[in-house]
Amino acid sequence: MAYANGNEWLTVEQVAQRFAVSAATIWRWTRESKFPRPIKVGGRSTRWRRADIEQHEQALTESAA
Repeated sequence: MAYANGNEWLTVEQVAQRFAVSAATIWRWTRESKFPRPIKVGGRSTRWRRADIEQHEQALTESAA
């Protein structure tokens, strides 16, 4: 999605593709508090900030080391 305030916003499909899982898995991880919370951007649209996803990836990498 377009940049706003220097942030890139990702859809659930983009996030799922990045982690090689289904969109349902992303939503389940979110419900279980194992994943960053999405942000409502209007109506029924939700997005994740790329920076939040990258921070989560870094934390996963550090915990695996």
